[in-house]
Amino acid sequence: MHLKILRHIIFWVTTLCLMALATTHAQEMPVPMDVQYSLFLKILSFDRNFRTRVDEKVVIGVLSQEGVKSSLQAKEDFLNAAAQCSQKQLFDKPIECVGISIEEGADLQNALAGLRLTAAYITPMRAVNISALARSLAERGIITLTGIPEYVEKGVVIGIGLRADRPLILINLTQGKRAGADLSAQLLRLAKVVD
Repeated sequence: MHLKILRHIIFWVTTLCLMALATTHAQEMPVPMDVQYSLFLKILSFDRNFRTRVDEKVVIGVLSQEGVKSSLQAKEDFLNAAAQCSQKQLFDKPIECVGISIEEGADLQNALAGLRLTAAYITPMRAVNISALARSLAERGIITLTGIPEYVEKGVVIGIGLRADRPLILINLTQGKRAGADLSAQLLRLAKVVD
């Protein structure tokens, strides 16, 4: 049943994706943010360990870089997609999305102080070591997400790309295990595994 629902969602968001691509200019991310957001929520529901990391609410941090226009725009787009999405809960817990500024050489511990992140979305960044950032977040048990396919090869756990005009789920399985994820075989059959 889960697999049938995921296939239905992918079909539905593909249609939205094609409509959005026809009306937008070239982007650094191949899939529109509202499509990404809906897919991420569904994908996270296939992590058998995700529920154990959630306390009172699901907190998704949106990591952006000051001074990088595409990064700030992606953060705003993600927060807007979350606000407009009809799904407000995951595992019967409310979803909260928060913006977080990340700079090269900045202390990640300070940036995340006081936040109990369940997942982190990584926007387009410049001069930031994505591999080190993804590894550090994984070591804290935080599942990383992105709309930039190349970032999955650098260690982000889950990404959304595009293949034949359809959204493509990308998963870095090694990094996912480091973060404590236990992704179902159903999901892995639908995804491209990157290591």
